[in-house]
This record gives sequence, C-alpha cells and structure tokens, in this order.
Amino acid sequence: MTVVLLVLLSSSMGGAQDKVIFDTDCAYFNDDGAALVMLLRHPEKIDLLGVTVVAGNEWPLQGAEYMLHVLETMGARDVPLFIGAHA
Repeated sequence: MTVVLLVLLSSSMGGAQDKVIFDTDCAYFNDDGAALVMLLRHPEKIDLLGVTVVAGNEWPLQGAEYMLHVLETMGARDVPLFIGAHA
C-alpha cells in the first residue's frame, strides 16, 4: 500500500504519468484490491501497463479472478492481466 501512495505522490509533483506494472498476490478484495482501485482512480497520473498475479494470499488463478473483477468493475477491461508463478 505504501508503494502505491509513493507513486501517486511522485506523479503529482512531476505532472507526467508514471508507468506502473501492478504485481500482486491478491485474495478477495484485500489490500491489493484496494490498491488497484486507487491506481485506477487516477488515470491522469498513472499509466497502468498491466497486472501480474502470483501465489501468496491465494492461488494465482483465484487471485486473477479477483483482479479481473476489480478491473471490470472499474471499467478497465483493456488493462492486461498475467498469471505468474504458481507456487
């Protein structure tokens, strides 16, 4: 969560969009889901290049399902999602 806030702060100072690849081990709307929503709410500051999901809080396929739901809910269906390491 701290990383997201730092990215948002650096964007507001420079004026240009920061390019972000959001790497997560997401579970059902945990802090990673909230952080993704924060990124998506600032398209003028953040160029979200993609989301990656790895094992951690949840298995990658389940985490990817949660992240896809957030992307769809936020109207960001064009953001690519990649599944990484399974264990």
